[in-house]
Amino acid sequence: MGNSLPHDADNRAGVVQRLRGARVWRVGDKSPLLLGGTIILAVLLYLGRRPDQLIAPMVWAEETVILGRWYGGQYSAIIDPVAGQLVVVSSMLVSLAGALSFAYLPELEMVLIVAVFVATLLLLLLPDSRWGSRKVRCLMALSLALIPINPEPYLVLLFAFWWTSLWPIIVLGWRRDLLWMRLPVLIFAGISSLAAAFVAPVFLVLFLWRRQRRDLWSALVLMPCLAVQIGVVLASERQYPALEWRTALVQVARTFCLYVRGSAQSNLPQFGESLTLACGFGFVALLVVAVARLRRAEQRAVGFALLLTLVGYAVLSSIPAPIISHPSFDGPRYYFLPFALLGMLLLFLVFAARDRLVRIGATVALLVALLPLVHDYARHADSVSWRDARSECALSESATYAMPVHADGRREALWVLVVATERCR
Repeated sequence: MGNSLPHDADNRAGVVQRLRGARVWRVGDKSPLLLGGTIILAVLLYLGRRPDQLIAPMVWAEETVILGRWYGGQYSAIIDPVAGQLVVVSSMLVSLAGALSFAYLPELEMVLIVAVFVATLLLLLLPDSRWGSRKVRCLMALSLALIPINPEPYLVLLFAFWWTSLWPIIVLGWRRDLLWMRLPVLIFAGISSLAAAFVAPVFLVLFLWRRQRRDLWSALVLMPCLAVQIGVVLASERQYPALEWRTALVQVARTFCLYVRGSAQSNLPQFGESLTLACGFGFVALLVVAVARLRRAEQRAVGFALLLTLVGYAVLSSIPAPIISHPSFDGPRYYFLPFALLGMLLLFLVFAARDRLVRIGATVALLVALLPLVHDYARHADSVSWRDARSECALSESATYAMPVHADGRREALWVLVVATERCR
């Protein structure tokens, strides 16, 4: 009896020690299991949206412009504008892939765009953030892999700048200054995307609201990027459609309506302009009220900043193809940014709002928004083999060869990248 007490004490100490060790692996907010599992699941969902790229990787569209410059000896290709915009992340990484290997160029591009996606997830998940606990941000990370559009921008390195466009709004939520990481991330995003640079005024408004120096620093580093981006657009020869203010308003309203379209086939033609405007801006008004009723001032500040950025992105995205674009068919990439931020905002409201009605409404909107993924989850392009084309190029007796490049996924709409046949051998 007397000898059993020390033995029991040892057992209890051992149990406590094992429990302490087990805490590292419990699925809590700081658990590496939660972080790693979310990243792995998000990447798998992301890859699954472009089985065509996984089976037959290809070079896409304006990547030919970047590669043509690089292979032509213009090493400024890493910073030169593409289609009238400065997209340094895309230009730099496409050039890097081209420099590393021509034979495995499409595969390298695929690896690099997955790296950009993972970098976006890490910026969202690792620093403490006002966007919510890590569990909430894990849901946001998964939502980025499931943006309810035809996944045209997914797994294509040309569209890396769409992901860096999200970086400023992710940084906006960070609880700590982290200037050593904040400033380089914002500068790189700002020179890679006009949309990212447009977040500069949002940071300035946020500084005037909450008087935190990190917001001022963020605005100051993005302002020069915005000036450069606007200068590049004004100096470019790219022609944008003439856009009347009412057409722009209707397209912005369509963006919000189409987020909760419920079906890939929905196109709102039966609504008419007036009803589309009422529905779209009614949705925005509900979001404004929901954010205004958040319980803490900090939540309201970042919530309104996210909402302001969302409306700004919707306006920018309305310029290239107003009214004729659609998230499931023509020009789905123009809905990428508004829909990504809408998903983040609704998840933020689900977990931050004090009103049950707001939480239920945001949850219903999210679930309805996911319904078109039954049709839009995966995109399939006509199969074209880069490897077969390279083999033909290597056997060609001509000095140059036109390598096939996908433009919209249809074989009959292929572009070409003209390269020296020596490069194929």
